[in-house]
Order: sequence, then C-alpha cells, then structure tokens
Amino acid sequence: MSKSENCTSPDVKDTRTSFLQERSLVPDYGDYAAWQRTPGMRSSDSTITSTSERPTSPETEIVRLQIKARRKTLQQYQKMQTKLVTCNLELMGGIQESENEIHDKVTALLEQYEKFRGAIGNIRNESEESVRCARVLLEETKEQTAADLESLDQAYDELERKVLERTNECEVLVKFKVQTKNII
Repeated sequence: MSKSENCTSPDVKDTRTSFLQERSLVPDYGDYAAWQRTPGMRSSDSTITSTSERPTSPETEIVRLQIKARRKTLQQYQKMQTKLVTCNLELMGGIQESENEIHDKVTALLEQYEKFRGAIGNIRNESEESVRCARVLLEETKEQTAADLESLDQAYDELERKVLERTNECEVLVKFKVQTKNII
C-alpha cells in the first residue's frame, strides 16, 4: 500500500482517531451532544482564551506539533502545486505554439505537394501528348519515306531502262559505224 493510500484509507483514519481517543487526546465527536459538553474544544468556548492557559500534556504537544508540521507540509504542497500548475501551463503554451508551427509547416508542405502533384500530372499529360504526336509524325514520316522511296525506285527503274535503251542504241550505232567503215 502506498503512502497516499495510507492517508486516505478509512481504516487508517479510524485507527488514528481511536488511538487518540483511547489516550483522551481527541474526544469522540460522533455524538454532537458529547462535543457540546467537551470544554475547550469549541471555538465559541470563552473559558480558555489563550494558548498559555490551555492545559498541555506531552501527547497534546505532540499532536499540536504534528498539526503544525502537517500545515507547513500542506503549505509547501500548495506552493508546489501552484508552481507545477504554472509550469504545466507554460509547457502547454509551448506545446500549443509548437503544434501550431508544425501544423502551418505541414499545411504548406501539403499545398506544395498538391501543386507538384498537379504539375506532375500536367507534365505526364503533356509528355504523353508529345509522345503521341511524335508517334503520329513518325508514322507519317515512314509513310512519306516509303512513298518517296517507291517513287525513287520507279524513277530509278525508268532511268535505268532509258540508259539501257541508250546503251543499246549506242551499241547499234557503233556497230553500224564499224560496218560502214569496213565497207568503205
């Protein structure tokens, strides 16, 4: 059992009260009439006016000193509580300020992320469009090149045919010339 449980436990409190009551240090106040009859225990009792007139016994002095020590401890606890509450409030303020700063930074980063995400989407779309246009242009170029190549092949074949015809004509002329020279 911890100290704080000892202080609040009803059994312990009853034990202390009964210990003090057994030694007649504290009367039993369970009965209001008994409390009314106890001299010197009421604040309205005018028979004892100062602490020097009170009868003191060693037990009473011990209880009085214990009460005084407990009051002093209570005051120290109250001061400590005030100090801790102040520290806690300062910490809460610092934490809240830090959270607000972090929240602002995260918000800015998220906005930047959204911009980048949108930009990346635009870049992707533009690059896909560019690739599509390049493919279309490539296909058109391939078709044009194929058509040009076919046209060039036809022109080559035509020119080769003409060259062959001219070569044949030249050969015929050369033969004819040689034959006519031989005849003459």
